[in-house]
Amino acid sequence: GAGEISPSPIGAADGGLAIDGRPLALSSGTLFFRVNEAAAAPPTTEQVGTNTFTRLLEHLQLSGDGRWAAFMSEDALLPSDTNGVPDVYLRDLQTGTLALVSRTPGGTAGNGTSVEPAISRDGRWIAFTSYASDITPVTVTTAVLLYDRLNPGSTTLESRTHSGVAPTFGSNSPSVSADGRFVTFQ
Repeated sequence: GAGEISPSPIGAADGGLAIDGRPLALSSGTLFFRVNEAAAAPPTTEQVGTNTFTRLLEHLQLSGDGRWAAFMSEDALLPSDTNGVPDVYLRDLQTGTLALVSRTPGGTAGNGTSVEPAISRDGRWIAFTSYASDITPVTVTTAVLLYDRLNPGSTTLESRTHSGVAPTFGSNSPSVSADGRFVTFQ
């Protein structure tokens, strides 16, 4: 399943962080983690962000095979992130590509804060909490959304009533099943 970062990186010094027991390093605002490529090979260090983080990076989640890293950053890591608030990103640790998850169908950052990513085992599905009202066609206050890495323009509202209506009260704390079929939230 997806890994969780521990302890929280807020105010943490270099070292002392881990995801499922794998060491992390936060150096000059850039987050790195160790990957064992094969049992006999020495571990390598991979940079998660494409540039340094001057503000906060939180909620780092890894796919089951360690290829995909979903996280929230207060920094704008891509030119399409112009909203000035925290957003959710997905990094392919094999190719180094970075995608904005909390995006509108047109590809720009949503008009509100997005946090708490949860990633499926294969890294295809990312559930997250968003305060943006323009990521899905249904306007919401606080909702749990589901992003499909294979179809990035089709993020769906998951925290809805049986009739498809957005809830009156906000939703948060998403989890996604290994295959992305089920999403839970509060």
